[in-house]
Amino acid sequence: MTLLRIFLYLSVVLSVFGCASVGRDYVRPDANLPAGWHTALNNPVKAEADNPQMVGNWWTVFGDDTLNKLVGMTVDGNLDIKKAYAVLAASRAQLGVTKADGKPNLSASAAATGTYSGRTESSSDNYSAGFDASWEIDLFGGVRRSVEAAAADADASRESLHDVLVSLTAETAKNYISLRVAQNNMNYTEQDITTKTELYNIADWKYQAGTGTEADVKTALYSLEYAKTGLNDLRIEIGEYLNRLAVLTGQTPGSLDEMLKNIRPVPLVPVTAAVGVPADMLRRRPDVRKAERELAAQTARVGVAEADKYPKLTLTGSIGFSAADTGSLFEKSSSSASIGPSLSWKLFDFGAIKNNIKVQDETRKQYLAAYESAVLTAMEESENAMKSYSEDYAKTLQLAKAADAAKDAYDLTKNSYQAGLSDYSDVMTAQQSYISYVKQLSAGKGTAGTDLVALYKALGGGWESTETGEKDK
Repeated sequence: MTLLRIFLYLSVVLSVFGCASVGRDYVRPDANLPAGWHTALNNPVKAEADNPQMVGNWWTVFGDDTLNKLVGMTVDGNLDIKKAYAVLAASRAQLGVTKADGKPNLSASAAATGTYSGRTESSSDNYSAGFDASWEIDLFGGVRRSVEAAAADADASRESLHDVLVSLTAETAKNYISLRVAQNNMNYTEQDITTKTELYNIADWKYQAGTGTEADVKTALYSLEYAKTGLNDLRIEIGEYLNRLAVLTGQTPGSLDEMLKNIRPVPLVPVTAAVGVPADMLRRRPDVRKAERELAAQTARVGVAEADKYPKLTLTGSIGFSAADTGSLFEKSSSSASIGPSLSWKLFDFGAIKNNIKVQDETRKQYLAAYESAVLTAMEESENAMKSYSEDYAKTLQLAKAADAAKDAYDLTKNSYQAGLSDYSDVMTAQQSYISYVKQLSAGKGTAGTDLVALYKALGGGWESTETGEKDK
């Protein structure tokens, strides 16, 4: 067979089979999402239409410059984010490796040998050089399906990076809000200690004057000393939040103590949230997008397995030179060449190929179930977050009214006690109620804030404005 006939034969084969890819073509599954949310945000909070810019930078809605700075530090310094960037880079490199499998391979070789015969006392030298090439013709699309799978894997790695960004920006915000709640509670506890010290002095003064009892003095004393123990618990809590924020930003514990030592108000929670509709969440949420890409990759792997049922055609060729001396090595008389196709086909393998196809297809079904589960979980988390945000925000308004009324009641009771018109137990009860409501209000503001963080996390916000796609980590 002449070279011309070989190339004609290959042209016919490629024209017939070159575009064939066995296995099913991937089609994104229908998520069957409802048109709107089941849970409605209740008055006073309100829902806005989808706002990609707001959702992408959701932490800015709190109007806290320190929080904004901490989120930026987390994105730039967090080690889990750096790891996710490295995983993405590796998956993209693996895609390049897979693409190379479908290209021709060329290798070069060279050798020099010398022989000696003791019987004839003669020696000879031989020099050789050559090039070998091979190309597996992707007749049935096995390589193309492998490339599809690798590309989808790279997409899934990118969504993993997005998921890390969503989780860590949310964790940074939650820990910052919790830190501010603890710091404010420290302030309220110190005010409580000051008030209890004042009440203790009043009780002791009244006892010394003969208008009070020793029991009132002892009651005031143990109440004062017990209030001081709250400082110990809060110092531990504040230290843990400071250390956690330092690690989230990629720094050693203690690195942020100076930056965050001053007490600031608990971040103000807005009364609106850009919740959009379920389809917006599905389009944005990284874990759902990752599950869909993993399903696409596994669907392609089914095609890779099915390609093993069919013949494999490889085109090979070589050019060689061999001579007794280097001067004549590359002369025409020293050359040789060969080219031709080879065909291989597994005809009997005890069902290995058939069972591998079944393994890959059943694995595809697992990924399909995982995708559907991710969609349902995302819906559940979003609905729960909306409900919590709505109810906890309303709760803070009620707590604010309760705290104001408790403050008025305490002031009235204290004045009455100083005038000798009420018992010490009355003023203690009023004071304890007041400080309890103040702390509950501070915690309620923090809870409403973390609810809003959880809502934007559930909606998949926090990666679009922070991920560069090509960042060198």
